[in-house]
Amino acid sequence: MYVWEISWKEAGPHLKTTVTIKTDSDGDGVAESSDDPVEDATVDFTLSLDSDGDGSYDDDNQSYTGTTNSKGQVEFMWKHAPSGDYKGEVTDLTHSSYD
Repeated sequence: MYVWEISWKEAGPHLKTTVTIKTDSDGDGVAESSDDPVEDATVDFTLSLDSDGDGSYDDDNQSYTGTTNSKGQVEFMWKHAPSGDYKGEVTDLTHSSYD
């Protein structure tokens, strides 16, 4: 199981992030678009903010935990997100049947 994609979208004053988790369906160790989504994976995710542009991403952060849906996706929302550059990081990924 692996992180396939992290996408970002503005939602009014909020920042919505979607994390997609997939399996390595053919066991070749290479991520492929045809790989199966992983449902019921627990994703720990941190969004870090660099509001002053110094590249440190230590100005503020938000940590989240969520469970993937049938599409292998989980959404996180930073409400009233400040302006700046963001870095998203999956800090832990667990599932009862996958490594």
